[in-house]
Amino acid sequence: MKNIAGKEYVNFLNEIKSRIVTTRIQAIRSVSKELICLYWDIGKSIVERQNKFGWGKGVVEQLSSDLNREYHNYEGFSPDNLWRMRMFYLAYKDDQKLAQLVPELPWGHNILIMQKVKNTKEKEYYITASIKFGWSRNVLLNQIKADAYALSIRQKTHNFPRVLPKHLAEQADESINCQNI
Repeated sequence: MKNIAGKEYVNFLNEIKSRIVTTRIQAIRSVSKELICLYWDIGKSIVERQNKFGWGKGVVEQLSSDLNREYHNYEGFSPDNLWRMRMFYLAYKDDQKLAQLVPELPWGHNILIMQKVKNTKEKEYYITASIKFGWSRNVLLNQIKADAYALSIRQKTHNFPRVLPKHLAEQADESINCQNI
């Protein structure tokens, strides 16, 4: 067998490894998006059945118990999480724009935004910024604590155009002034 150790092979190997990583990330995002859609549908179903049949809080406890018995290897069907699904649906059902954006975020991000942010414009800012900049949950929490939304709507003054190349100045400006989000 011929020894394949040249530069071409190393480039080939790196291309394949990059494709594997990219595909794995896309698969995880796809699964996360489907999970968020499932949680939306469960929340919607709970609300609709409660309204239709006059069911109270007990339905969530019963549903949690039955789902956990059936799907004992899965997490996510605790009473608290079912209440979050219900809250998730109610929080965004009347806002088509946000309803389309929230499946792009992991569940933990969505919970954090629902619990910490009440204003619709602020929610939109944090959802969009999280998607655009790929914020982790901890970064998102820090942005919320720092009131990044309020900072983003104030006019920023800086010297980026004078001290940085144009393309870097634009990126730096965009990262601190997210009005275009």
